[in-house]
Amino acid sequence: MSKRKLYLHIGAGKTGTSALQQFFFQNRAVLESHHILYPEIGIHQFAHHGLATSCYEPKERQFFMPDSNILPLEDYLEQVIALDGDVLLSSEYLWHGRHAFKLVSLCEHFDVKIIAYVRRQDDLLMSRYNQHMKVTGEPFQNVLYYLPKVEHAMNYELVLGRWEKQFGREAIVVRPYEKQQFYGQSLFGDFLHHVLGLDLTADYQLPKKDINPRLSRDAMTFMHIVYGLGLGGDVRDRLVGALLKYSTTLGQESEVQSDKHGMLSPRERLSVIEKYARINETVARLYMGREDGRLFYNALPDLQEEYVPYTGLTPEAAHAIIAFIRGVDPDLYRMIDGAIASSLPNLSDEKRQSLKLLSGFESMRAVCSPAAADASSPGLVAQAESPQAAAAKRPVMRMMRRWRGYLYYAWILLLHQGRAKQPSARDKKENLP
Repeated sequence: MSKRKLYLHIGAGKTGTSALQQFFFQNRAVLESHHILYPEIGIHQFAHHGLATSCYEPKERQFFMPDSNILPLEDYLEQVIALDGDVLLSSEYLWHGRHAFKLVSLCEHFDVKIIAYVRRQDDLLMSRYNQHMKVTGEPFQNVLYYLPKVEHAMNYELVLGRWEKQFGREAIVVRPYEKQQFYGQSLFGDFLHHVLGLDLTADYQLPKKDINPRLSRDAMTFMHIVYGLGLGGDVRDRLVGALLKYSTTLGQESEVQSDKHGMLSPRERLSVIEKYARINETVARLYMGREDGRLFYNALPDLQEEYVPYTGLTPEAAHAIIAFIRGVDPDLYRMIDGAIASSLPNLSDEKRQSLKLLSGFESMRAVCSPAAADASSPGLVAQAESPQAAAAKRPVMRMMRRWRGYLYYAWILLLHQGRAKQPSARDKKENLP
């Protein structure tokens, strides 16, 4: 009697994992009709993060799932083994493979397959840095300075070798995260076809696009400035949500900015690709049977392509972001304004100057001149004037700043709507999930 199958999808992170997990979860009934179960064992945000987190030591679990009740790993495994049918599990928390030995007992009951999607490292580095900024708001001098924090996860030969040691090379299924290599140019269709042996039919419900959207460069810079005020966790989460809405609302404007002001120059991207070239060739030969050693097919960065280094957040963009926040989440605006007011008495003059881009907040107007609050010349230190004169100007200036922010934001929306009528490069190529 043949063993049941267990498909263990381990990521990697930033290879459409969130989209795949939502796809699996909302199509459980369709998968079950093919005798494949996507169980609610240790499920969290559509993925089996509870089960995966139980592999870690207790002190490490708070990093992955804080304030969550995690059962012992043995309890989760017993529940999986008790299921009737083939099983599909998914969590990128298992990616690094250091705890693979804790799951090898599943081989007694299942024919286990380890599914790993891999992304070209220069693209992955930029995507992971964007995710890092969303979570922490902590910038690095250059994206390349972030590389040492994640290079272990991008060494695919090392990671897959850990899983191979426990489950055997024949159990490893590697798929490149490139649209041109997806079966039917669909990530969902690729997984169904190459992993489960199924076709993507109309029976399946597809998740909405941009499940895990990225921040624009301006939004990342703004977030770093505000995070320096020591905001609480709830406020920071709301700020990330608002900035993601801002980045998404900008539409093509955000995409143009991201492409033109890429986090890495073409030369820097090539250096990252070269760093992992031998590793990728080995992975292609060992796990995909590609004798030519080509793991990724996308064109290499062109040293002649247009690249303009990002020079930072402009006063106009800062005012537009503040106006957006005030419009979509007035309470968040007030919370940030309160954090600024609380921080100002303890800040040095130099630090106050570094906050000049926040002159759109009420509490910053005491340290910025009227000209500084104007988007055309913000950030100047206030000139000496009498308290009576300042008080007389304040209501008028407040009204002018408010309307300027609203008009600038309305201009952005109109520009976006106007461009949406014309087919753009982004319209012509669908986003990867």
